[in-house]
Amino acid sequence: MSQNSKVTSNKFSSVEKTMNTCFIVYLFLLLLEVVICTCLEYYYGLDFQYETFNKEAKPDHWYLGSFRRASFGNIVNDAVSYLILFSYIIPISLYVTLELQRVFSSVFFTWDIDLYNKETDEPAMVNSSDLNEELGQINILFSDKTGTLTENVMIFKEASIGGSKYSFLDLRFKSLGRCSFSDISFRRSFDETDSRQSFREPKEEKKIHQFLMALSLCHTVQVAKKESGRKNGILNGCDNESYVADDDDISSQSFKNIEYNASSPDEKAILEACNTLGMKYVGEDELKGFCKILDCRATSPQIKMYKKLYVLEFDSVRKRMSIIVKHPNGKIYLITKGAESSVIPRCVMGPTYETNRHIDDYALVGLRTLAVAIKELSDLDLINFENIYHQANQSIEDRDTKLMSVYDSVENNLVLLGATAVEDKLQEGVRDTLINLGWAGIAVWILTGDKKETAINISYSCGHLLPDMTVLDITSLTNITVTRKLQGFLEHIEHMSEVFGLVVDGDTLKLIMPVEENRELLYEISVKCQAVVCCRMSPLQKSEIVKMMKNSPLNPVTAAIGDGGNDVAMIQEAHVGIGIMGKEGRAAVRSADFAFAKFCFLRKVILVHGHWYYYRVALLTQYFFYKNVACFTDQLNYAFYSNFSTQTLFDGANLTGYNLLYTAVPIFIFALLAQNLDSSKLLGNPFLYRRISKNHLLSKRELFVWFLHGIWHSFAIYFGWVLYWNKTANFSSESDQMMDQASFGICVYTSLIILVNLKLLFHARSWNWPLISSIIFSVAVYFGFNLLYHSLRVPSSIMNLIGYDYDTEITPTVPLTVEMFQVYYHVLSSPGVWLFTLLVIVVALIPDVAIRIVRKHWASIQRRAKLTKKILESKINRGCYEIKGGSSLFPTEQEEYILGRKINPLGRNLSKIHNNNIA
Repeated sequence: MSQNSKVTSNKFSSVEKTMNTCFIVYLFLLLLEVVICTCLEYYYGLDFQYETFNKEAKPDHWYLGSFRRASFGNIVNDAVSYLILFSYIIPISLYVTLELQRVFSSVFFTWDIDLYNKETDEPAMVNSSDLNEELGQINILFSDKTGTLTENVMIFKEASIGGSKYSFLDLRFKSLGRCSFSDISFRRSFDETDSRQSFREPKEEKKIHQFLMALSLCHTVQVAKKESGRKNGILNGCDNESYVADDDDISSQSFKNIEYNASSPDEKAILEACNTLGMKYVGEDELKGFCKILDCRATSPQIKMYKKLYVLEFDSVRKRMSIIVKHPNGKIYLITKGAESSVIPRCVMGPTYETNRHIDDYALVGLRTLAVAIKELSDLDLINFENIYHQANQSIEDRDTKLMSVYDSVENNLVLLGATAVEDKLQEGVRDTLINLGWAGIAVWILTGDKKETAINISYSCGHLLPDMTVLDITSLTNITVTRKLQGFLEHIEHMSEVFGLVVDGDTLKLIMPVEENRELLYEISVKCQAVVCCRMSPLQKSEIVKMMKNSPLNPVTAAIGDGGNDVAMIQEAHVGIGIMGKEGRAAVRSADFAFAKFCFLRKVILVHGHWYYYRVALLTQYFFYKNVACFTDQLNYAFYSNFSTQTLFDGANLTGYNLLYTAVPIFIFALLAQNLDSSKLLGNPFLYRRISKNHLLSKRELFVWFLHGIWHSFAIYFGWVLYWNKTANFSSESDQMMDQASFGICVYTSLIILVNLKLLFHARSWNWPLISSIIFSVAVYFGFNLLYHSLRVPSSIMNLIGYDYDTEITPTVPLTVEMFQVYYHVLSSPGVWLFTLLVIVVALIPDVAIRIVRKHWASIQRRAKLTKKILESKINRGCYEIKGGSSLFPTEQEEYILGRKINPLGRNLSKIHNNNIA
């Protein structure tokens, strides 16, 4: 695994990348506002004198004071003042709110009862909440096969030994006691055929005996003692429910309470089968290094001791493992087990043709295969191996490469014994999940280390490859033929309108990936194929394929799902890594961004949680930029009315509370609980996922529309109150108290607070009591704070501590802020202010309502316009201009729309939906 590991890079969601781009744009907008206001101040400012500067001269407006000179220091000072004044337009608090939303939303993911596995008592996990919304943007899904699409519960089914096929029942030695499976029918069939005589030829039995002995020795399984044979009727330690240890054979009484701990389910299944077939591995003497095999196939059961000399462990490059043992008779053997593509080419003797044919037959029915070979070593061979092995093992540089070379030198000139066939059942719900993901517009690639025929069979079984699909086979090619083959397939695809699938193997990928031309050809072919199967792949090749598509010109969002350590590289490479809590350890789960127990859970994870996560975060981002534009653009508007004097329209306390108190809670509640569509509708209509793909809700058009909403609301509120101030008596209920600039700012600010909160409620597709309560609470906090803040008096001694100079005897208490004291009370005492606040908010929301209606029915309006045009044309051609019964010609079918985009019914054009690919 270490040879196939890779340096991981930081992952960022599409929303976060868009958000960072928006921040840069708004930063430039801020600088533009600063430059414009600074230039206008020194060009149009009434308190500047350029031609003949005179300190004693006064402007026409007495309240402006003396003239000022346009010096560099004054310009910089004013520019910095504008920068501070307008900086609120950048919503820095968005980062904090977004992180909190992601963390709390992850809790709902783990709480989902539909993602909980009762069998293993494992809920779903979120390791990286930063990628929650990326679940709603997936374009390509890369999936492992074993343990991901299948259950990873291995059952030994058949074997090819000496060129002959044997089922599990055929391999049973008739002189055995009741070593059987727990299946009653199996036990009966065994008991009925039980006999103390073998019906096989001795030569045939010898081949089977040698084959089973090789399987019992060539592994890295550890034997552990069980506390008890059974607990609650279930055999402890056995994942394979069909396996039962020997109970009644007297010779095995001391070894009956053992269990196998294996890193691979295949090894465990094979050893359990050997146990049942009379070749029982009972452990290892670690001090002396002997493997103990209880041979029940002999004339009388006996324990044989094999001296374990060296273990050449499995790796994904060699795709095989070997063990060197010393037979009790003194002979030394090298036993090799692995993929047939890496073992059989190294064999010089044995039934290679028959075994290859049998392996192909097993693969066609979806069985996993392993080839087994043996080689006798002389003492001289062992000595030579030990010398070069120790030299390589003691090397400081390139130790792994040198060890690999040593292994290759000894793993040759083998004698083929046969092959095993193990069944791994398809998980429940895999087919429905893959079909629904296809309808959602997600292309699925199956990346596996299995044989081509096995991978293809599983792909057909789970609905990945379809019967009417033309499958392009890019396997077993050479350097000479690979480029020509790829070019031919690309031309064929471009000139045909068929639905294509693609099959490629690891050996061919070794020729394709290093050459840029071949890599580009493979990419162009794969994006035009509906389904892709990659077989006989190493973990590093899996990550290379993911990287190729991830960095392609289309920039698709990729996801990788797997259950084992060999899937870690591709899980870390993909934009979204998903781990399955399977039976191959927790390496994939720890390295993944999300993890759950079964592949079928992926349907709800993507179609429901992904949809909701993206919708919530996208609206959260849009709303934050909108509300800051809506509020703080009025600071810019006010600069034109204040002689560009860098004076603020709103007081400092309210400026601080805008993003912290008055508008923060409702959008946070919305981002946690919003559901634009319920889960049953999203699961029943997978094509709804397409409506949010490609970051649609944060596209340039959507961002600009929200920006225009903010500009409109800012202008409507500000200039509406300017109109009120100019045309209406701006007095409070007390005739001697005129409402001044502070009152104007409070009126504008109050209207904006109410408006932006109503805007959120208007955009919510589902109203719930937490959202409504949060909006009421936020507005109430605003009113309550200002009523208190504008009437609060503090001891003058406290104010003196911060720089004021009050006479504590004359004025024991003073207002907290003199400029804003009692201002809010004066504003609220005017009935006209209350009525105009309601009026200006309604006027500001009119475009929102109109746009919402138009966008919701735009597709219907277009369709009806086209139908009306066709009807008119047909009437005109017949010389009749009267439309009779036109309304009956319109379709009565109810169609639904989301964000103004038409959603076709599920029953229509499903084949087109299913056949769409990433291109």
